[in-house]
Amino acid sequence: MNRFAITLLCCAALAACGSKTSDTGTGDNAARPIGGGGGLNPAPPADDDTGDRNGATAEDLVRVGGDVILMTYDPETDTLNVQGDPFDFIGDFTRDQGSDLPGFAAYVSPDSNVDVPGDASARQYLAFVGIDSENAVSAAVVATGVRLGTEFGGTYVGRDSIPDLPVNTQMTHRGSYAGLLTRGSSVTRTRGRTELYLDFYDDRNGDIEGFIDRVDVETGVRTGERIVLVITDIDEFGSFEGSAVGVLDGLDDRDGLDIRESQGTYTGLIAGDHAAATGGTLVLELDDPSLPRVIERGAFLARRVD
Repeated sequence: MNRFAITLLCCAALAACGSKTSDTGTGDNAARPIGGGGGLNPAPPADDDTGDRNGATAEDLVRVGGDVILMTYDPETDTLNVQGDPFDFIGDFTRDQGSDLPGFAAYVSPDSNVDVPGDASARQYLAFVGIDSENAVSAAVVATGVRLGTEFGGTYVGRDSIPDLPVNTQMTHRGSYAGLLTRGSSVTRTRGRTELYLDFYDDRNGDIEGFIDRVDVETGVRTGERIVLVITDIDEFGSFEGSAVGVLDGLDDRDGLDIRESQGTYTGLIAGDHAAATGGTLVLELDDPSLPRVIERGAFLARRVD
């Protein structure tokens, strides 16, 4: 494992700092952490060089959430490797073009071994990865359905460097969203659009807010109401984290309700010249102990439009 990967794990305060990383391929084709500039296969930063500004950490370049510790990609075999618990036991994810969503490539874990209770490989995982190569930022999400009372999933957003942020300006970013909605044993794909509003006036901290509208891919029906990304600060490195509020489909219609308001979080990184792009992820969960677990994880990429 290279020093950057170790720093990433420790800064993210996640377990398994000793987990292996993929070393498939050599030279420019070696599997590396997903980032932005080289598509899914950028060069990792050298040792402690985390960007253009003093005080930045590895977490300011890559943010992971849930069960994900690291994602790597091997361009020679077009496979994705997801590190974390229990992903280390799954093997390489392979392309599933039939499940692609606008702006995001789909990958699936190896065929499940459903006859072995408790075996992590018995769970079928789906992942979406999106990259904005021009602005050196990428975002990804992975999830599986509930099996034996548990489900796993996580998110990833990364960029190649810390951008110089603009001052005394406001802007709008628009882009695409890919989500995985876990409802019991099933995982439903959701797709949609993201709109973000950024404020960089120097009389206060930078701020960001926005929304995501999405639909159920299988049915084409709008999935609840829009997810609101509540206004939050942008720090000096172009990183942000805030609250997300929306609704998720319930699993029954008790009391005549088939949707319930849910709370969650979103996180992201600004990238490119003068805040030209944004990559981010969100997690939204239905907080109702009377229902099976309902959780949506998603990733988004957006570019400045004004």
